[in-house]
Amino acid sequence: MYFCNSKKHVELRRVDHISFKDFKTEKITGIVAYTLMSNHFHFLLEETEEGGISSFMQRLGTAYTMYFNKKNDRSGSLLQGPFKVKEITGDGYLNSVFLYIHANPLDVTLPDWQKLFLDKTKTELVLNNMKSYTYSSFVDYSSPVSRDQGLILSKGDIEKYISINETQKSIKEWLLYKDEIRDIEK
Repeated sequence: MYFCNSKKHVELRRVDHISFKDFKTEKITGIVAYTLMSNHFHFLLEETEEGGISSFMQRLGTAYTMYFNKKNDRSGSLLQGPFKVKEITGDGYLNSVFLYIHANPLDVTLPDWQKLFLDKTKTELVLNNMKSYTYSSFVDYSSPVSRDQGLILSKGDIEKYISINETQKSIKEWLLYKDEIRDIEK
C-alpha cells in the first residue's frame, strides 16, 4: 500500500484491539494466503461467487483508505493504481504463487535469503525468518498453534495441492525451478 499515493512505506504494526472473531459478513471470496508488506500486499484468493474477488478488493481498498484517511486526518485516494489479478490454472503454478507470496518478506528481512536457503546449513534460518513474519499467513500453515489472524483463511483444499509438511523441499524446488515454471505458465 502506498502512503498518500506515493512511494513512502506504510508502517506495519500490531493492532491488539481488533479480533477477527468479531467479523461477520457474507463471504464473497476466500483468502487462501496473504502477505502484507510496507508498500504492497499479496493475496491468494478463491472466488466463491462471480465477481467476488473484484468486489472484495474494492471493499478492502475503500475500507482501508477510509480508515487511513480518518486516522491521519487526510482525504483522497491512497492506493496507487488498480489491483492486478492472474487466474491460477495449474497445480504447479498454485504452488509457485503460494510460495512466492510467503517468501516475499524475505527480500526485506533477509536480503540474501535465496543463497542462504540453498546452503543446507542455513535453511532453518530462512524458514524461521518466514515463520516470524507476523503479517503473513505462512505461520498459520507452518505452525500447529492457531492464532486469530488464521480465522480469516479459507484453507479448504489447499493442503491437497501444497504439502505444508514439506515446505522446506517445496521452497527449494521453487527456488531452483521458479524461472522454468514462470515460462511454462505464460
